[in-house]
Amino acid sequence: MADLYKQDAPFQVYISFKKYLDVLEHIRYNDRLEYRVNYAESLIEKTKNFTELRDGFQDISLLEKNEDLIKLLLADLFPTGLTNNEIKAASIPLSNITFNYTERFKAILKDAGKDFEIELRNIDDNEFYVFCCCLILQSYFKRDIKSNLPLYYDIPNKQGIMKHYKISVNADFTEVYPTDDARIPSDEVIDMLLENLDDFKLWKKYFPSNSWILKGFTIVSLVDCTSEVALSDLKSSMIQIDPEDLSPDENLIEIFKSYFDVAQLSFGLMLFNKKRSATGKTADL
Repeated sequence: MADLYKQDAPFQVYISFKKYLDVLEHIRYNDRLEYRVNYAESLIEKTKNFTELRDGFQDISLLEKNEDLIKLLLADLFPTGLTNNEIKAASIPLSNITFNYTERFKAILKDAGKDFEIELRNIDDNEFYVFCCCLILQSYFKRDIKSNLPLYYDIPNKQGIMKHYKISVNADFTEVYPTDDARIPSDEVIDMLLENLDDFKLWKKYFPSNSWILKGFTIVSLVDCTSEVALSDLKSSMIQIDPEDLSPDENLIEIFKSYFDVAQLSFGLMLFNKKRSATGKTADL
Protein backbone atom coordinates (compact mmCIF):
# COMPACT_ATOMS: atom_id res chain seq x y z
CA MET A 1 0.00 0.00 0.00
CA ALA A 2 1.26 3.47 -0.83
CA ASP A 3 2.17 5.57 2.18
CA LEU A 4 -0.24 8.47 1.74
CA TYR A 5 -0.11 9.14 5.50
CA LYS A 6 3.05 9.73 7.47
CA GLN A 7 1.32 8.26 10.52
CA ASP A 8 -0.24 4.86 11.15
CA ALA A 9 -3.96 4.87 10.30
CA PRO A 10 -6.95 2.51 10.21
CA PHE A 11 -7.38 3.29 6.49
CA GLN A 12 -6.07 2.07 3.20
CA VAL A 13 -6.29 5.30 1.20
CA TYR A 14 -7.22 5.64 -2.47
CA ILE A 15 -7.52 8.90 -4.38
CA SER A 16 -10.73 8.75 -6.39
CA PHE A 17 -13.15 11.11 -8.14
CA LYS A 18 -15.95 8.55 -8.38
CA LYS A 19 -18.45 10.37 -6.16
CA TYR A 20 -18.02 13.60 -8.09
CA LEU A 21 -18.28 11.77 -11.41
CA ASP A 22 -21.52 10.27 -10.08
CA VAL A 23 -22.78 13.82 -9.51
CA LEU A 24 -21.95 14.66 -13.13
CA GLU A 25 -23.75 11.51 -14.28
CA HIS A 26 -26.85 12.63 -12.40
CA ILE A 27 -26.72 16.04 -14.07
CA ARG A 28 -26.19 14.39 -17.45
CA TYR A 29 -29.39 12.35 -17.26
CA ASN A 30 -31.62 14.43 -15.01
CA ASP A 31 -30.91 18.16 -15.37
CA ARG A 32 -33.40 20.15 -17.43
CA LEU A 33 -30.87 22.79 -18.51
CA GLU A 34 -29.24 21.77 -21.76
CA TYR A 35 -25.98 23.64 -21.15
CA ARG A 36 -25.48 21.80 -17.84
CA VAL A 37 -26.23 18.46 -19.48
CA ASN A 38 -23.72 19.21 -22.25
CA TYR A 39 -21.11 20.39 -19.73
CA ALA A 40 -21.45 17.25 -17.58
CA GLU A 41 -21.40 14.97 -20.62
CA SER A 42 -18.26 16.66 -21.93
CA LEU A 43 -16.39 16.14 -18.64
CA ILE A 44 -17.44 12.50 -18.41
CA GLU A 45 -16.27 11.86 -21.96
CA LYS A 46 -12.90 13.52 -21.28
CA THR A 47 -12.29 11.25 -18.27
CA LYS A 48 -13.66 7.95 -19.59
CA ASN A 49 -10.23 6.72 -20.74
CA PHE A 50 -8.69 7.45 -17.32
CA THR A 51 -10.34 4.67 -15.35
CA GLU A 52 -8.07 5.22 -12.35
CA LEU A 53 -9.81 8.55 -11.67
CA ARG A 54 -13.00 6.60 -10.94
CA ASP A 55 -11.59 3.33 -9.63
CA GLY A 56 -9.05 4.98 -7.31
CA PHE A 57 -5.25 5.08 -7.19
CA GLN A 58 -2.40 5.41 -4.73
CA ASP A 59 0.33 6.63 -7.07
CA ILE A 60 0.39 10.36 -6.31
CA SER A 61 2.46 11.04 -9.44
CA LEU A 62 -0.83 10.62 -11.32
CA LEU A 63 -2.03 13.86 -9.74
CA GLU A 64 0.68 15.79 -11.56
CA LYS A 65 0.35 13.69 -14.70
CA ASN A 66 -3.38 14.45 -14.91
CA GLU A 67 -3.18 17.96 -13.43
CA ASP A 68 -4.94 19.74 -16.31
CA LEU A 69 -7.69 17.13 -16.53
CA ILE A 70 -8.30 17.24 -12.77
CA LYS A 71 -8.42 21.05 -12.85
CA LEU A 72 -11.02 20.89 -15.62
CA LEU A 73 -12.99 18.20 -13.80
CA LEU A 74 -13.15 20.21 -10.55
CA ALA A 75 -13.78 23.60 -12.18
CA ASP A 76 -17.30 23.93 -10.70
CA LEU A 77 -15.88 23.40 -7.20
CA PHE A 78 -13.11 25.97 -7.73
CA PRO A 79 -14.72 28.96 -9.52
CA THR A 80 -12.26 31.10 -11.47
CA GLY A 81 -13.88 34.28 -10.16
CA LEU A 82 -12.95 33.35 -6.57
CA THR A 83 -9.47 31.93 -7.17
CA ASN A 84 -7.65 35.08 -6.01
CA ASN A 85 -9.76 35.38 -2.87
CA GLU A 86 -10.31 31.88 -1.52
CA ILE A 87 -7.57 29.79 0.09
CA LYS A 88 -8.70 26.39 -1.08
CA ALA A 89 -7.37 23.10 -2.45
CA ALA A 90 -8.32 19.49 -2.99
CA SER A 91 -6.76 17.06 -0.55
CA ILE A 92 -6.38 13.50 0.58
CA PRO A 93 -8.31 13.41 3.89
CA LEU A 94 -6.11 14.34 6.87
CA SER A 95 -2.93 14.01 4.83
CA ASN A 96 -0.24 16.46 3.76
CA ILE A 97 -1.07 15.79 0.11
CA THR A 98 -2.91 18.74 -1.42
CA PHE A 99 -3.51 19.64 -5.05
CA ASN A 100 -5.62 21.80 -7.39
CA TYR A 101 -4.89 25.01 -5.46
CA THR A 102 -6.61 28.35 -5.91
CA GLU A 103 -4.27 31.14 -7.06
CA ARG A 104 -4.26 32.67 -3.57
CA PHE A 105 -3.24 29.36 -2.00
CA LYS A 106 -0.50 28.98 -4.64
CA ALA A 107 0.84 32.44 -3.77
CA ILE A 108 0.91 31.60 -0.04
CA LEU A 109 2.86 28.39 -0.68
CA LYS A 110 5.24 30.18 -3.05
CA ASP A 111 6.01 32.79 -0.39
CA ALA A 112 6.71 29.98 2.09
CA GLY A 113 9.63 28.79 -0.03
CA LYS A 114 10.31 25.78 -2.21
CA ASP A 115 11.56 23.66 0.71
CA PHE A 116 8.43 24.19 2.80
CA GLU A 117 6.25 21.11 3.44
CA ILE A 118 2.68 21.64 4.53
CA GLU A 119 1.72 19.70 7.67
CA LEU A 120 -1.13 19.58 10.17
CA ARG A 121 -0.36 21.43 13.39
CA ASN A 122 0.13 19.81 16.78
CA ILE A 123 -1.52 16.43 16.25
CA ASP A 124 0.38 13.49 17.69
CA ASP A 125 0.19 10.03 16.17
CA ASN A 126 -2.28 8.64 18.71
CA GLU A 127 -4.66 11.60 18.36
CA PHE A 128 -4.48 11.24 14.60
CA TYR A 129 -5.38 7.55 14.75
CA VAL A 130 -8.39 8.06 17.01
CA PHE A 131 -9.51 11.01 14.87
CA CYS A 132 -9.45 8.74 11.80
CA CYS A 133 -11.50 6.15 13.67
CA CYS A 134 -14.06 8.83 14.52
CA LEU A 135 -14.34 9.59 10.80
CA ILE A 136 -15.26 5.94 10.26
CA LEU A 137 -17.96 6.23 12.93
CA GLN A 138 -19.30 9.38 11.29
CA SER A 139 -19.24 8.14 7.71
CA TYR A 140 -20.03 4.42 7.93
CA PHE A 141 -21.91 4.11 11.21
CA LYS A 142 -23.65 7.51 10.86
CA ARG A 143 -22.72 8.57 14.38
CA ASP A 144 -23.04 12.30 15.07
CA ILE A 145 -19.66 13.11 16.60
CA LYS A 146 -18.65 16.68 17.38
CA SER A 147 -14.90 16.84 17.03
CA ASN A 148 -13.09 19.15 19.42
CA LEU A 149 -9.79 18.73 17.58
CA PRO A 150 -9.24 21.86 15.48
CA LEU A 151 -7.07 21.51 12.39
CA TYR A 152 -4.49 24.14 11.44
CA TYR A 153 -1.70 24.71 8.94
CA ASP A 154 1.29 26.84 9.98
CA ILE A 155 2.74 28.54 6.88
CA PRO A 156 5.45 31.25 6.91
CA ASN A 157 5.02 34.29 4.67
CA LYS A 158 7.77 35.83 2.53
CA GLN A 159 9.02 37.89 5.54
CA GLY A 160 9.41 34.67 7.54
CA ILE A 161 6.48 35.47 9.85
CA MET A 162 4.54 32.33 10.76
CA LYS A 163 0.90 32.59 9.74
CA HIS A 164 -1.74 30.24 11.13
CA TYR A 165 -4.69 29.00 9.05
CA LYS A 166 -7.71 27.15 10.40
CA ILE A 167 -8.87 24.35 8.12
CA SER A 168 -12.45 23.44 7.29
CA VAL A 169 -12.95 20.19 5.41
CA ASN A 170 -15.68 19.18 2.97
CA ALA A 171 -15.75 15.38 2.80
CA ASP A 172 -18.80 15.04 0.51
CA PHE A 173 -16.72 13.23 -2.10
CA THR A 174 -15.28 10.51 0.13
CA GLU A 175 -16.53 7.07 1.07
CA VAL A 176 -15.48 4.72 3.84
CA TYR A 177 -16.09 0.98 3.93
CA PRO A 178 -14.58 -2.09 5.65
CA THR A 179 -12.10 -4.58 4.23
CA ASP A 180 -12.57 -8.30 4.83
CA ASP A 181 -10.24 -7.96 7.83
CA ALA A 182 -12.23 -5.20 9.50
CA ARG A 183 -14.00 -5.69 12.81
CA ILE A 184 -17.54 -4.31 12.87
CA PRO A 185 -18.13 -3.05 16.43
CA SER A 186 -21.55 -3.24 18.04
CA ASP A 187 -23.42 -0.14 19.21
CA GLU A 188 -22.39 -0.97 22.78
CA VAL A 189 -18.71 -1.12 21.79
CA ILE A 190 -18.97 2.16 19.89
CA ASP A 191 -20.52 3.84 22.94
CA MET A 192 -17.70 2.47 25.07
CA LEU A 193 -15.06 3.73 22.65
CA LEU A 194 -16.58 7.22 22.59
CA GLU A 195 -16.28 7.31 26.37
CA ASN A 196 -12.55 6.52 26.05
CA LEU A 197 -11.29 8.90 23.39
CA ASP A 198 -7.84 9.02 24.99
CA ASP A 199 -7.34 5.25 24.98
CA PHE A 200 -5.48 4.78 21.71
CA LYS A 201 -4.78 1.06 22.27
CA LEU A 202 -8.48 0.37 22.83
CA TRP A 203 -9.43 2.09 19.58
CA LYS A 204 -6.74 0.23 17.66
CA LYS A 205 -8.06 -3.07 19.02
CA TYR A 206 -11.40 -2.51 17.30
CA PHE A 207 -10.04 -0.59 14.30
CA PRO A 208 -6.73 -2.27 13.35
CA SER A 209 -4.29 -0.63 10.94
CA ASN A 210 -5.35 -0.65 7.27
CA SER A 211 -8.57 -2.55 8.02
CA TRP A 212 -10.83 0.03 6.34
CA ILE A 213 -10.87 1.68 2.92
CA LEU A 214 -10.98 5.45 2.53
CA LYS A 215 -11.60 6.44 -1.08
CA GLY A 216 -12.15 9.86 -2.62
CA PHE A 217 -10.91 13.39 -2.04
CA THR A 218 -11.76 16.29 0.23
CA ILE A 219 -11.84 20.05 -0.27
CA VAL A 220 -9.96 22.08 2.31
CA SER A 221 -10.66 25.77 2.85
CA LEU A 222 -8.33 27.92 4.95
CA VAL A 223 -9.04 31.01 7.02
CA ASP A 224 -6.22 33.18 8.38
CA CYS A 225 -6.58 33.15 12.17
CA THR A 226 -3.01 34.13 13.04
CA SER A 227 -3.95 36.63 15.76
CA GLU A 228 -6.20 34.19 17.60
CA VAL A 229 -3.71 31.31 17.49
CA ALA A 230 -0.74 33.52 18.42
CA LEU A 231 -2.64 34.95 21.40
CA SER A 232 -3.52 31.45 22.60
CA ASP A 233 0.11 30.34 22.19
CA LEU A 234 1.26 33.47 24.03
CA LYS A 235 -0.92 32.69 27.05
CA SER A 236 0.44 29.14 27.19
CA SER A 237 4.04 30.31 26.84
CA MET A 238 3.78 33.04 29.48
CA ILE A 239 2.62 30.51 32.07
CA GLN A 240 5.80 28.51 31.51
CA ILE A 241 8.24 31.42 31.87
CA ASP A 242 10.92 30.94 34.51
CA PRO A 243 10.91 34.02 36.83
CA GLU A 244 14.63 33.49 37.35
CA ASP A 245 15.33 33.77 33.61
CA LEU A 246 13.31 36.40 31.79
CA SER A 247 15.18 36.19 28.51
CA PRO A 248 12.53 35.51 25.85
CA ASP A 249 13.21 32.26 24.00
CA GLU A 250 12.94 31.83 20.24
CA ASN A 251 9.43 30.40 20.46
CA LEU A 252 8.13 33.43 22.34
CA ILE A 253 9.80 35.79 19.87
CA GLU A 254 8.13 33.99 16.95
CA ILE A 255 4.75 34.24 18.68
CA PHE A 256 5.10 38.01 19.07
CA LYS A 257 6.19 38.35 15.45
CA SER A 258 3.08 36.48 14.32
CA TYR A 259 0.72 38.42 16.57
CA PHE A 260 2.02 41.86 15.59
CA ASP A 261 2.90 40.84 12.01
CA VAL A 262 6.38 42.34 12.37
CA ALA A 263 9.37 40.43 11.02
CA GLN A 264 12.08 42.36 12.90
CA LEU A 265 10.89 42.53 16.48
CA SER A 266 12.79 42.68 19.78
CA PHE A 267 11.40 42.94 23.31
CA GLY A 268 12.23 42.21 26.92
CA LEU A 269 10.35 40.94 29.95
CA MET A 270 10.11 42.24 33.51
CA LEU A 271 8.34 41.21 36.70
CA PHE A 272 5.79 43.50 38.29
CA ASN A 273 4.88 42.99 41.94
CA LYS A 274 1.41 44.49 42.23
CA LYS A 275 1.28 44.24 46.03
CA ARG A 276 4.58 46.09 46.61
CA SER A 277 3.70 48.69 43.97
CA ALA A 278 0.46 49.51 45.79
CA THR A 279 2.41 50.39 48.98
CA GLY A 280 4.54 52.88 47.06
CA LYS A 281 7.63 50.77 47.25
CA THR A 282 9.74 50.00 44.20
CA ALA A 283 8.55 46.95 42.28
CA ASP A 284 10.85 43.99 41.81
CA LEU A 285 12.49 44.05 38.40
